[in-house]
Amino acid sequence: MSQDMAKAFDSKPQDQDHHDEDESLGYSMELEWLKNIPCNERQKISIQTAASAYADDTQWIAKNKDKAEKIVSIANKFFDINDIKINGKKSEIIIVNPKESNKDDRSLKIGKNKDKVIANKGSVPIRILGVRKHITHAQAIYIVNTILLPRLEYRLKITIWEDGKYEEIFRPVMKEVKYKTRLPSNCHDNILLHSAQGKLKNLWRNQVGAQITEFLVTLNSKSKQADILKMRLKKAQLKLNITTCILLMEPDVTVPNKIQNNYAYNVMRKAHDYLFKFQPLAESEEWEIQIIGPSIRNFVYQQAPKMCKKDKELIIRKAAAFSIHGVLQLVTQDASGTLTWLQICDINKRPARGRIPRWFTLLRNLIQNAHDLENYYITSAKPNNKKRDSDINEKN
Repeated sequence: MSQDMAKAFDSKPQDQDHHDEDESLGYSMELEWLKNIPCNERQKISIQTAASAYADDTQWIAKNKDKAEKIVSIANKFFDINDIKINGKKSEIIIVNPKESNKDDRSLKIGKNKDKVIANKGSVPIRILGVRKHITHAQAIYIVNTILLPRLEYRLKITIWEDGKYEEIFRPVMKEVKYKTRLPSNCHDNILLHSAQGKLKNLWRNQVGAQITEFLVTLNSKSKQADILKMRLKKAQLKLNITTCILLMEPDVTVPNKIQNNYAYNVMRKAHDYLFKFQPLAESEEWEIQIIGPSIRNFVYQQAPKMCKKDKELIIRKAAAFSIHGVLQLVTQDASGTLTWLQICDINKRPARGRIPRWFTLLRNLIQNAHDLENYYITSAKPNNKKRDSDINEKN
């Protein structure tokens, strides 16, 4: 319990000594000191205290309410003798590890007027003894690692930025820690992140590590949350026109492709960016989109090596929007030509308004210039994703 006293005092009456005489009040600090290591001589040091003070602030410490009331009773006698008035509105009570059974009994009466002081809620901060002091670089690192970063991790739980954004936001913190460590502000951050300097963590490492770890735990669990995560990954797989499990794709496929409002995919993309390798899932076959012949993604990259990557990805994504995942979906039954834009719109039940899109024209030209597609068009064959990529490589 803390109290803001109305005036300071110099003398100490006899009743005040009760705090030191009664060992049942307050709390004790004990230390087993190694006095002589060769002789294994140990000394037990113990300190008992029930109060601490700073200027006009006083703090009383007790194990339970009964002992707190006893301390307050002794203090009230002291206040009465020295004509000290206690302001109940400025008094605070902090209960550590309170019991749920005594919610209605968390108050004390203090002072001559018996002002009722109710225990402070755990969510409301309290300044203890009004002390503010300079901290060392080790204390600054401790505050960053154990207080600041966990709070930021919670608030940024579903937020993913590029690496530079994390560094930009955390730059003032790094600058302050450098100042405490007496390092120049322009020195490299890796100096502070080294274990020899106190193992400081930065926002980027903390967030990426926490998000990827949570992603892996959820992915390998058997829960509804895991099902939702896999569903969002499959949604990204369809959008990027990938016909095999997206988790097993190479980084050059997923890392350059950003998708908004898909947290699961963006975490996986980060993992791919840092060269994480995922093992095939037990149900990996469920992730495969069964097609005959080459996929749109592989076909575009093989047939248009000189086309810029942006145009390639545009063709691939636009085709996915029309559920076109295999090249043969655009080839006529006798492999003599390609479907028209009007036919594609009719299949997808979309109006064919305006000009023919550029992406469709580019894709159709690539298909028309490929002379080996008729070899893939076998109506009696079963869809096979495992061999289609190797087959097209051999034929080319």
